[in-house]
Amino acid sequence: MARIVRLTESDLTRLVRRVVKESKKIGSFDDEMGWYDEMDKPVKPEDFGDDYDEEEFDEFEPMHSKHGKDTMWFAPGEEGKKFFDKYRERTGKPMRIRSRRSMD
Repeated sequence: MARIVRLTESDLTRLVRRVVKESKKIGSFDDEMGWYDEMDKPVKPEDFGDDYDEEEFDEFEPMHSKHGKDTMWFAPGEEGKKFFDKYRERTGKPMRIRSRRSMD
């Protein structure tokens, strides 16, 4: 049997922030273009806190070999490289990836 759950706006906000904090990686070429989690969903910078290490990538291959299997940002191969290069050219900035710090 289906169940209806009512949420207040603050309940929903807390839920979204909790999901965002569980993201392991977020990436962006430019803050104005926005940040995206590993499932390619938009994330607000104020929601991800300070538990991330940041790396910058000027080229597709090193970024994709390190993070490609964990993210949906770019397809493998030439198609992914083409889109990566377009974003890089458009912003004039490297891709920044923030990875959640280990809690060990």
